[in-house]
Formats: sequence, structure tokens, C-alpha cells
Amino acid sequence: MRMNDRSRLGCTMLCLLCKLTRASKMLHWTIRSSDLEATLNFTTQVLGMRVLRHEENDSPCPIRCNGAFDTWWSKTLVGYGPEDQAYALEVIYNYGVDHYTRGNGLERFELSLPNIKLSLAEAMARGFFTEEIKGGALSITGPDGYVFHLRNQTDPNRDPFDAVVINAKEPMAVAAWYMLMFSMQVHHDIDLDYKFHRYPEHTNGLSFKGQNSVKLIVEPVAEAPTPSVWDGRGAIGAPGNHIKSINIKLNLDDPTQIMHPLQELEEKLGTLYIIVMQDPTGQELALVSIETFDSSVREATNYIGPDWQLRQVLHQRALETLEAKRNKDEI
Repeated sequence: MRMNDRSRLGCTMLCLLCKLTRASKMLHWTIRSSDLEATLNFTTQVLGMRVLRHEENDSPCPIRCNGAFDTWWSKTLVGYGPEDQAYALEVIYNYGVDHYTRGNGLERFELSLPNIKLSLAEAMARGFFTEEIKGGALSITGPDGYVFHLRNQTDPNRDPFDAVVINAKEPMAVAAWYMLMFSMQVHHDIDLDYKFHRYPEHTNGLSFKGQNSVKLIVEPVAEAPTPSVWDGRGAIGAPGNHIKSINIKLNLDDPTQIMHPLQELEEKLGTLYIIVMQDPTGQELALVSIETFDSSVREATNYIGPDWQLRQVLHQRALETLEAKRNKDEI
């Protein structure tokens, strides 16, 4: 394909992306847990979330949902409302993994809660590190080192998830990438909606169109971050045609940004398109088709958490499986 043909095709793809932006939204962020019970106690008792659904898996995820770990794993979704209506955290537990080294790509999560004094009391009672920050907000460091900044809620109709904050050496360039790739809106520096925290100069905020849209905040750091498995993965929902257009654009512009090629999975409620990519900082992103995702999570949401007795059995079996694999590799 000639360069001018590639350029025209790229422009066509971008135009299509702009038309489909209104249907896109941020879905959830994946975090890792070395102690699932501790993490769920923190998210429910300190942050006031609830378990939305839970699943156990006896084989590694083919697109590394559980990271590069060849082990059994579980996935627990927690949040303040159904996944098709509100943002969530996807908590990944890998059997046999008891520690994750904190990364430097994901900075924190920002929440607006009805009573942060109650969250403070619960956090202190459980021994978590807490700190007051500018604007009357509260910082709590939870299990595995994940940081949450809390402020008092002013609009009970908004999703308590305000923003996910990531780091970048060149935040304006990263924000521009998100704007061009996903047609997100960009809010520079003082135009950010979050007054409870004084953001560093050159901070950029992004969101999809919508009154209740969770924002992605890109903060400047001196050294370029090197995201690790701890930093997790952001999930974005978009129309299936949008995802196929992004896939074409990535393959034309920079195929190295694709971590796992576009897949078309035939699910019970339709075809799920998913592609795993990385942003300019190296942060993982999963892009999934919203049509099938929303209907699937609606059906899957049962508000039932882990069966802790079953997990004791699964833990032992997982360790035995890991040991068998090690012994086989040594032969």
C-alpha cells in the first residue's frame, strides 16, 4: 500500500472513530491482589463498594488477564453499581503468588464518597496508612500498595469513581494519543473538574462524552514510567465497528502497540470483539465491544462473592499443579 493510500485510510478510520465516540466509556481497571480476602474487606468495608460477581479459573488467561502467570486464578468485580452502568475494579488473584512489586505507571484512584470520615475510621482500625491532603481530601493506601484519594461527595447521582490517575513523562503527548485514538475529550490543567487535589502543572484529564463519565488523569513525572503487572490494565468499552477501525489503524501506524491481536469471541449473547494494546507509556489497555459486554455483565452480575471454603481446596490443587509443572520442566 502506498503512503498516501495509508494516510487516506487512516483519516477515514479517524472520522469513523469520532462518529462512534458517544457510545464509548471506561469500564474498569484491573488490580492485583496477593490476599483476596483482605482486598475485598478493604474495598467493601473501607471504600463502601460491593462485590458484583466472582469467577474461578483453572487455567491461565490466553490474553494474560491474570498477567504472565501460569497458574489458576480468580476474578472478582467490585464497584458501586452494575458494570453496565458504573465503573468497577477487577481484582485478580493468582494462586501461589503472594507478592506484587509496586509499579510506577498507575498512580492512584480518586473517589467521591458520602462520608470520608467513616472511611478514615475504618482504614485506621484496620491499620492502613492514611494521610490528609490538600483541599480536605484523604489518601488511603490499601492492600498491595494501591492508593485511593477520597473526597466528600457533592452529587449523589454521580458515579463515586471520579478518576484513574496514571503517570507520564510527557502527559500532553499521551493525552493527545488518547484523544486521537479514542476521541476522548481533553481537559488541560486548571480546567479539570477535580478541585480537591492540586494537580501538578501540565496535568491532563480525559473522558468520554457523558455527564457521569469517569476520567483518566495523566500526571507528569520526571522519569518515564515502566508499567509492570502491578499497574494492571484499563478496560474501555466501544462499539464493535469502532474496535475494528482501531485495529486497522494500529496495524497501519504501529503494530508494536498491539499486545494481543483482535479476537472475535462468540459469546452466548453475541460476538465479543477484544484487542489488548498499550498506550505510549506502556500501560496495558483492553478494548472490548460494548454491545456484547454490557449484556453479558448484566446477566453475570449476581452479587455473590468467593466461596472461601472452596478456595482453600482450589489453593491446594493449584499449588499441586504448579509443583507438577516445575517437576516436569526439570526433567
